[in-house]
Amino acid sequence: MPVPAERSLTAQDLCALQFVGDPQVAPDGTHAAFVVPTTDADADEYRSRIWLVATDGAGQARPLTSGEKADTAPRWSPDGRQLAFLSTRGGKPQLYIIDLAGGEAQQPTSGDWDDDQPAWSSTAHNSPSSPIAIPMPTAHCARTSGPRGGGRGRAAQTDRQ
Repeated sequence: MPVPAERSLTAQDLCALQFVGDPQVAPDGTHAAFVVPTTDADADEYRSRIWLVATDGAGQARPLTSGEKADTAPRWSPDGRQLAFLSTRGGKPQLYIIDLAGGEAQQPTSGDWDDDQPAWSSTAHNSPSSPIAIPMPTAHCARTSGPRGGGRGRAAQTDRQ
């Protein structure tokens, strides 16, 4: 026999649900970045924000991005000082990099990212005066498991200081 509900589930209830996804632990293990998607029913679109939290449970999680559009696929730089992510803040998904010491996210490239996720090159261990290797999109990436497909990226060099 079904249990009577006090009220039915509504579309607003579904829009209010929040989930944590794509957790990424920093190379030193002290922090984790994760994505919290939301639904903007008025605009009829999904949005998401990247959050940062200490892995030892100290302090509160804090938003790293505004979430005005879809900020997804956070990936730590090998030294843990920067986070690469994709964002639709300019319309279509683009790569952004944010320095965790502060400042605004920068868009170093303007490629066609489709459903790909960024991946740092192992050569990103260069000194600050050297070019930093950043992820670049590949034309037809192989899909792997995961909510966004998770293709493989190829690295390119850019002068970034």
